Amino acid sequence: MPTPLRAGIVTIGSELTSGTRFDTNSPWLAKRLAPLGIEAWVHRSVPDDLEAIARAFDETVAQAQVVISTGGLGPTSDDLTRDALARLLGVDLVFDAPSWEAIEARFAAFGRTPSESNRRQAEFPRGARVLATDVGTAAGFVVERRGVPIYAVPGVPREMRWMWERYLEPDLRALGGAARAVRAFRCVGIAESALGERLREVEATAGVEVRYAVEEAAGTIEVRLLTPPDVDAEALAARAHALVGAHHVCATGEDSLAEGVGRLLLGRGLTVATAESCTGGRIAAALTAIPGISGAFLEGLVTYSNEAKTRLLGVPAEVIADRGAVSAEVARAMAQGARERAGADWAVATTGVAGPGGGSAEKPVGLVHLAVAGRDGAIHHVERRYPGDRDQVQARASAGALDLLRRAVLGVVGERDPDWAGTRRA
Repeated sequence: MPTPLRAGIVTIGSELTSGTRFDTNSPWLAKRLAPLGIEAWVHRSVPDDLEAIARAFDETVAQAQVVISTGGLGPTSDDLTRDALARLLGVDLVFDAPSWEAIEARFAAFGRTPSESNRRQAEFPRGARVLATDVGTAAGFVVERRGVPIYAVPGVPREMRWMWERYLEPDLRALGGAARAVRAFRCVGIAESALGERLREVEATAGVEVRYAVEEAAGTIEVRLLTPPDVDAEALAARAHALVGAHHVCATGEDSLAEGVGRLLLGRGLTVATAESCTGGRIAAALTAIPGISGAFLEGLVTYSNEAKTRLLGVPAEVIADRGAVSAEVARAMAQGARERAGADWAVATTGVAGPGGGSAEKPVGLVHLAVAGRDGAIHHVERRYPGDRDQVQARASAGALDLLRRAVLGVVGERDPDWAGTRRA
């Protein structure tokens, strides 16, 4: 099997190295390199320092056959990518008149005039190929170091992605890497170790690579199958899904768990409402982030107080007093109340102890009750104990609730759940 080409990704900006912002460009690029037969071999993030940037490029060129950098192409004094590459290559910066004219035209379209500092964005290392842009003032460029092409593109994600589609993807496809088909899916409710055991057969397929990524914030695990041209990628993905099981495969392609649930509801013409306590609206937020979800999502309530659970959802006050707000009985009543009041086909509810305080020996931090109510009168409930801090508990509980809803809609609720608490009729 041919060896994939190696790529180096360099993200530039002190906001990345200081933790002020997260680097979202590297993973986005890496996912799109793989189908082109290019392996994202090394990622480097460097601050806005001339020497650090030049050194990062030099070290990355030694490890890769193509380099992509994002950031450092703005108009201010700390935008140093062009200067660092010019120094590394031993050339000067030259002014590109067409790029300056494009900047002036963009400003004029908004009734403005560019400042003198914007002229920096029309300067490039001598000999560079300029990558003109239609989505900002920062043009990109391409230079070579020891025969390795270096693509410098803006760090703003929207501008970077435009550059990828217009220039980088066509260029990199032409490099002739060992193209591989990529099939991705997401799993929920299963440990990474157990997932690996179930997919041993797939991993043993000649030329196939299986990659796992635990997505802690989403409560899911992404699986990516990379297959050579002589392997039927669709058949292999279908086999992988069967080995893992429908009760664990929650989304395919690049869809998130919430998007998988949204597609399921929309595809079946079903509606849903949410009633959240400990998750504070995260489930509703995840669903309403999906374009077109208005066809399925009716309403969401964050009933944080006991009084709100009674007033808005009809949870009997005596049940809360007797069993406590964090209980199976209250979770079921919340789901039933939300479904009935919204007139939805389904409703999902959460109540628990997110922490860091508020726990007890009987009801420790991380204890969460999840419930789903259906129009047929069935109310499904599970009790979970999620590890982690407050944010992790809320994230995992939201994922668990969405997964319970998904399983209920599919009719596989309770399958292989060792701590299944059962289904009742309203």
